[in-house]
Amino acid sequence: DGGGDDIPLNGSPKQSNFGSVVLKSRQLEPVRDLKKSEFPYILTYYEIPAGKILNIEAGTVVKSYYPNSKISVNGILNVNGTADNKVVFTSGRDNTLVTDKFNTVLDSRAGLAQSKDWQGLAFSPGSTANLFGLDMRYAGKPFRAPGANMWDSLVSQAVRSDSAMVNIENSTFDNNGDTSIYLSNSTSSIKNTTLDKGQLAIENYSGSLDLENVNLNNFSGQNGPVYLKNIWPKFSQISFNQNWQNGLFIDQASITSSVSITKETPLSLKDITIETTGELNIESGTLVKLPKYANIFVKGILNLNGNHNEPVNLTEAEPLNNYNYWVRLIFDGGKGNFKSANISGGWGSIATYDGFQGMVVVNNGQLSMDDCQLLNSRPPGNALEINNSKININNSSIGYIGSKPNFANTNGIKINSGELILDNVTLMNLDTGIIAGEVVNLPKLQLNNMDSRNFVNVNKFWDPSLWYSDFITSTSTTST
Repeated sequence: DGGGDDIPLNGSPKQSNFGSVVLKSRQLEPVRDLKKSEFPYILTYYEIPAGKILNIEAGTVVKSYYPNSKISVNGILNVNGTADNKVVFTSGRDNTLVTDKFNTVLDSRAGLAQSKDWQGLAFSPGSTANLFGLDMRYAGKPFRAPGANMWDSLVSQAVRSDSAMVNIENSTFDNNGDTSIYLSNSTSSIKNTTLDKGQLAIENYSGSLDLENVNLNNFSGQNGPVYLKNIWPKFSQISFNQNWQNGLFIDQASITSSVSITKETPLSLKDITIETTGELNIESGTLVKLPKYANIFVKGILNLNGNHNEPVNLTEAEPLNNYNYWVRLIFDGGKGNFKSANISGGWGSIATYDGFQGMVVVNNGQLSMDDCQLLNSRPPGNALEINNSKININNSSIGYIGSKPNFANTNGIKINSGELILDNVTLMNLDTGIIAGEVVNLPKLQLNNMDSRNFVNVNKFWDPSLWYSDFITSTSTTST
């Protein structure tokens, strides 16, 4: 009878019987096994207490009885399906299963199964989920999250994990409400799994997450099907199909070791910090979108490893005509090595909360750029601001495409202190190409393989003019 409840299973003498095992109340046995040979299990509310284990055999079917049906896990839930013989958790109205006995409608409501028909799975702190070969359908009925007050909105989360251990492999999730899998402060691994339909496939706050061979299809979230906050995941072989936006959205994460990202996985990054022990390598052809008001802080190392045919692109997430500028790429004692990279759409102007005036800001750091472009920062202001740093820029372009913005004080590079070496750099559509923030003790400026042709529609090549008194139109090397 499901263990711990008193619902009887009744039959009719000399007539065909259809019976089901009811999953209700708290599990009493230390270990309980659900068998495929049983008729479909009817889920009302079932709790696995701490220290107890529920094992579910491959091929078993569990169907919800009403909208609030769920399994609450404080112990361990082992779903032991396989890629070819899955355990099915589904709506009581689901009539698409293989055999007639599993197609019987157990839900009292009329109509076909649909998203949010039942609530789902909830994993409490210290619990464990081993969901192998799970086929989960039509869950996500809204509920009030743990710790929420009466004014908070209900949430739709088919699988919810709070400070638990979650392992998911060879599984499918289809039509499971707004968020298929919600993870908070959990240790999680999702491999060889397909998630389909909803707003978010995965929503993860803190903890750790390993994604491998995960397929994400038909999700409507405007920032993509995966939202991650305060966590930098491991990820490989992620595929996207027919989502509103394809890619992973990573918010407020810290990088503390060496990690690499490639063009196979599109990313949106917001307020990412590369710590002093961290190194971020962005490989050729990779597109990184930076949403409105995003920053990247570099205390360690940032390498943009593009090539001329496949540059790295760091760009705004939305069209700039809607003023969707990200903010800055800020080196705070860090080091950057940029090869064949295009960076565009950040703030060149001052922001009230940070005091900087550059889309790229280098403080007490180092930056080398070759075959790069710094373009279309929000005017007025500067594409690059330098403070007590050494900068080398070769064979690159800085400024604006088309024409100069209709703002005064729209400049290419502002150097307050430090050293700037330019070699065959084009500055275009600017008020001033290079401006010094300190006119008493001028920073070191060196121009190699540059003449007036490198300053395209620039009102003043540099300011103050005493940096150079006799710059001519066809010099190969000019320096102080």
